Parts: sequence; structure tokens; C-alpha cells
Amino acid sequence: MDLPFLVFVAAAAAVWSIQAVMNRLARPPAAWFDAFRQANIELSATPGPGRHLEGTRDPLRVSVARESSGGTWTTVVRILGPFDQLSATSRFQYGAEVRPVLTGDPEVDRSVLLYGDERVIRALCDPATRRALRSVIDMGVKIENSQVVWHCTWDLELKRRLAQLVDFSERLVPPRDLAQRIADNIVHESLASVRALNVATLVKHFEPWATRSAVLAALNDLSEKVRLEAAIALGEEGHRCLLVIALSQVAEQADVLRAIAQLGDGFTPRHARWALRRAMSSQRLTTVKVCLEQLVRADDARSVSAVRAALSSERDAVALAASRALKDGATTQFEGTLIEALTHRLVDVQRDAVVTLGRVGTVESVAPLVDWVAHHALDRFVRADAPRAIAAIQSRLPGASPGQLSIAGAEAGQVSLAAEDQRGAVSLEEPGSG
Repeated sequence: MDLPFLVFVAAAAAVWSIQAVMNRLARPPAAWFDAFRQANIELSATPGPGRHLEGTRDPLRVSVARESSGGTWTTVVRILGPFDQLSATSRFQYGAEVRPVLTGDPEVDRSVLLYGDERVIRALCDPATRRALRSVIDMGVKIENSQVVWHCTWDLELKRRLAQLVDFSERLVPPRDLAQRIADNIVHESLASVRALNVATLVKHFEPWATRSAVLAALNDLSEKVRLEAAIALGEEGHRCLLVIALSQVAEQADVLRAIAQLGDGFTPRHARWALRRAMSSQRLTTVKVCLEQLVRADDARSVSAVRAALSSERDAVALAASRALKDGATTQFEGTLIEALTHRLVDVQRDAVVTLGRVGTVESVAPLVDWVAHHALDRFVRADAPRAIAAIQSRLPGASPGQLSIAGAEAGQVSLAAEDQRGAVSLEEPGSG
């Protein structure tokens, strides 16, 4: 056998070996086929050329391919389906500038950004889907442009994870009846925050006839938040539930305030007195302020007594809240309470009382104001409030006559009674003026 023939044979064998290797590298790895079988994905009739594999699992289309990005080759899984109304990614990839739809589940909302149609998100995000969502997002999965996309590093990982990813993708197919799915989710949801958002979504986005039974059922929910959403939606039918929440000592203060606001005139002065006592005992200052404002507007004897009790509270914050409420809305009915406040332990309450008496006081307030000045003779800034208050009282009288007030305008700070008869005049002069 001559040498040229041997060289030819060796060259042919080398070419055949190289071609075999190239063909093997061009075909999808066996692990991909194993992953498709385990995930029950039906392969396309003819696998695509190169390292690319496609298949279907109705209604999903699954493709796996080797792709280069920045000089690095990775295996990219794309699952196409009817996901156009939903997108999701890790919160740490996009940042806080994206406005997500919150699920109400703190574990999900802290780590995942969901955006899209709120109705679809509420319908899909039952407890099992939320758990699966967190798991796939931790894998680096993104949901965008109607695709679930995953960049996989190792073929063995693809074999282990593809079935999980396809099962998750099936969960993202929206149901035909969104309202019914959301209502079903409410029944089986353990987190009150999620149930409340689901009820709010039903009320906001669907016709009442489609959601009435679910909203009525929510009136008996264990959570005040859920009951509040349902009661607001039901209007008059939810009045009693709103009142229970407004008077609750265990409901969150924000829910109590919202219930009070929704009740409007249905939250009567009697209710405000009850709520005030409970809020004072539990130190819910914002509720205290809201109740005091209503009681000051009510202007009846029992409301006056309740405001007086708050003003006398040992808690400075409660006393100051009552003082501010009186300053903003008191009427003559509160004159006695304001006169008593001139001797309050808190100077701020005293000054508020002086100013308020200037707005609503009568001649009966003058002597207490004069006494108040006497006790503050060394504080010219505090002392100046009383002459202004007395002047304001005088300005409301029909005219100066004996026994009434007048301002002695000749010298600053002088205020006198019985202007026509200076005998018995009461004057207030600035220290050092005479």
C-alpha cells in the first residue's frame, strides 16, 4: 500500500471525525430532550437546525436555544402564552421608579414587581401562584412581552427546572371569568391584606350584579379591613358594619378614621362621645382629634361636657387636641369651658382659651380675662392677648353704654368697663406706662 493512499485515508477519516463532532454540536443536547419529556412538552415535527428546540403544551409554546450575549453563551428558555396583561420581574433589577400592582402579600411585594391589568393580577395571584412566582423570580425569570424568559447556565439545571417553569406558566393563563376567580380567591385566601385588595378590586372594576354575593359575604370577614371595603361598597347596607368599625378599639386607627369619614352624618354626636372615650383610653390621638372636632360642631350640652373632660385630661396631647378643636370651632356654648381653661396647667391651652374667648366670649368673659392678665403681668407677649380678646368682645356689642365694655384708646393696652362713667373703670396698662 503506497504512501499517497494512506495519506488519503487518514485525511478522509479526520474529515469524517470532524464532521461527526460538528453535527453532534449542532444538535440539541440529550438533556434538552429529557427536559421536554419530563415537562410533557410535545416536540415540533422536526427539531430546528442547530442548538434549538421547540415544542407545545397547549396553550403554551416552549423554545430552548443557545444564544450569545456579550460574548457569553447561555441557554435561553422562552415560553409564549396569553400573558400580555401581566409583567413581572425582580424588584432589585428595575428599582423603585416602576409603579407596581401590589398583591397585599408582603413577601411578594418586597421582592417582585408586578405590573399590568389589576383585575388579571388579582385573579391569578392566589396563594399557590404567589409562592411559585417568588420561586421563579428567584431563579432570574422575567415575564414580559407575553413571554416567560429564563437564562439557564447548565443543561442539567434546565432538565431539573423546565417542568416547574412550564407548570408556573400555565398558572398565568387568565381565566374567562375574572370576577368569579377573584371571589373564589377571597374565600381561600389566608392573608387579610390580600382579601381586602381583592374586595376593593371587585368593587372598583366590576358591575355590582357580578360581585354582590362576594361583597355581602365579606361583611362577615374576620378582618376589619375586609369588612370595611365591603361596607363602603354596600352603602346603606354596610352602615352598621361601618359603625362597628368606627367604635372599635382593636381596629387599626386608619380603618377607624376611614369608617368615620364614610359614615358622615351617620356618625352622630353620641357616637363621637363613645369613640372619644375609647380613643382617649387607647391613646389614639388622631381619632381623638376627629371626635373632638365633631363634638365642638355639635354644640349640645353633652358634647360640651365631653370636650371639657378631654380638656381636663392628664395627657397633654389630649388636652392640646381639645384646645385646638375649641380654637377652630367653638361657639358661645363653650364659654364656661373656655373660662375654666384660663387656669389650665398648660400655658398653650390658656393662650388658646384667651384667643377663642375673643372670638366667642361675652361680657361674662371680661373679668376672668382681667384676672388672667394679672397672673401674667411679667410676660408682655402673653399679656397682650387679653386686651385683643376684650377688644374683640367689645366690637360685637351693639354699642357702648354704662356697664358695657369700651376700649380706652388714649393709651395703648388700656381697656375699661363702664365707659361713660369712669368711676369703677377697669384698665389694663402696659408695665411702666404710668
